[in-house]
Amino acid sequence: METINNTQSRLNLRIFTVKDIEAFVKNRRILIYGAGRKGIGFCRSLERNGFKVYGFIDKSPLIAEKGIMQKPCFSAADYFSNIHKKENDYIFTAAVTHRSSKELNNICHEAGLENEHDFIDANIISPLYPSVDISGVCNLKCIACPRGDTLHSLHKGGFMSAAVYQKILNKLLQEIPFLSSIELFIWGEPLLNPHLPEILEINNKFGVDSSLSTNLNYSKNLEASVKAGFSNMLIACSGYGKENYEVTHTGADWNVFYNNLLLLSEYIKKYNSPLVPVIFYFVTKKNIAEYKDIYELCKKLKFRLFISPYLLFADYILDYAEGNEICPAAKKASDLMLVHPNKWLELMRKEQNKRCFNYRAFPNIGWDGAVYACCNISRGGGGGLHRTIWTYLWMNLLSAEIIRLYARIVLNILYTGMNTVYSRNMRLS
Repeated sequence: METINNTQSRLNLRIFTVKDIEAFVKNRRILIYGAGRKGIGFCRSLERNGFKVYGFIDKSPLIAEKGIMQKPCFSAADYFSNIHKKENDYIFTAAVTHRSSKELNNICHEAGLENEHDFIDANIISPLYPSVDISGVCNLKCIACPRGDTLHSLHKGGFMSAAVYQKILNKLLQEIPFLSSIELFIWGEPLLNPHLPEILEINNKFGVDSSLSTNLNYSKNLEASVKAGFSNMLIACSGYGKENYEVTHTGADWNVFYNNLLLLSEYIKKYNSPLVPVIFYFVTKKNIAEYKDIYELCKKLKFRLFISPYLLFADYILDYAEGNEICPAAKKASDLMLVHPNKWLELMRKEQNKRCFNYRAFPNIGWDGAVYACCNISRGGGGGLHRTIWTYLWMNLLSAEIIRLYARIVLNILYTGMNTVYSRNMRLS
C-alpha cells in the first residue's frame, strides 16, 4: 500500500493556468530550449494560450540550420556562450525524457540562470503525453510485437473518425490547458486510417503537436499527412535489405519500405515541412553489419537515427520474467537479440527505483474509446475495468479516483525499469 501511495503522489500533477505562466515570463522574450517533439508541441500550447514565442535553442546543427516553425533556432553552444547578453529572455527547457530534461536544466544552471526566475522545465507546465490509437489495425504481424502474438492476439479493431477524435481532443484541452502533444498511435498503423490528414489538421487548428509511429509499408495517406503537418515521426526498421528486414518486420516488403522513405523525403521538401523523421533501428545479431548502410541512408535523407538492441516488446519480457510461455514468433525474435533477456532483466533491476518516463504517458485511448493502463503493455485493453476508467475520464481526467486506479494498474510496470532501459539510444562505432 505504501508503494501505491508513493506512486499516486508522483502522479498528482499540478495543472498550470495562463496567469501562472504570465507570472514566470513577466513580458520577457520567450525561447524554448529543445526543438524536438516536446519543444514544438509546447510552443504551440503557449501560442494557443496567447503567448508569443520568439524562437528556439537546440544542440542539433541539423535542426538549428533549418529553423523551426518559421522561427529562429539558436545553436545551444553559441547562445549559452553569450548568456550574459540575454537578460530579457525567459527559457522553457523542453525534452521528452527525464534524463534529457535534467541535462538541459543543468546547462541552464551552469550558465548562471535561476530555476523558475530565468527558466523552467516545460514538463512541469505540460506534464502529460496522451496517446490516441486512431487505427485499431496494423498491416504487419512482426515477430517481436503483440500484433504477431499467436497466444494472446490483439482484438481486431477499426478506425477512429475525425468527429470522435475532435470530441476527445476537446475534453483533453478542457482538462490540460497547456497540452502540447498527442501521439496518434499505440498498437495500430496510423497511416492506414483514411481520416489521418483531417485529424492532423484538427490538432494543428488547436495548436497541438502530432506524433506518428509507422512501419512505412503503406503510403496512400502519406503525402496528405505531410501536407497537413506534424513534427515527429518514428519509423521502425530492423535491417537493410530483404534478407533481415522482412524476417523481423513480418509481412513487410523492403522495396516498398525503401521507396516510401524516399517518397517521405520528397514530400518533406515539397511542402517545406519542419519534420525530421527518426529511424528507430532495432539492431540484432543478423543485421548489425547493416547499421552502416542505415546510417548512410539517414545521412543522405537528413533523417535522425535511434538504435536499440531491445527487439522484444514489453509483454514478452514480462512473460519471460514471470516464467510464462512466450509464443514461437517472440521466441524467434528473442534468439536474434544482441542482449539476452536475462541480461535485460539484470539491467531492469538496476533501474527499477528510477521513474519510468511513461508515468506521464496518460491517458492512453484506444480507437474505440477504451482506455489502456499503459502504452507499452497490450494485454487487457478495451473492456471491463478499462471501460470503467473511460467513465472516470469523461467525469474528470485528473480526479483523485482516476489517479488511484491508474497507480494500481501500472504499479508493476513503472518500477521494473523496463522502459528506462528500452528508451536508451545505443551507440555503435
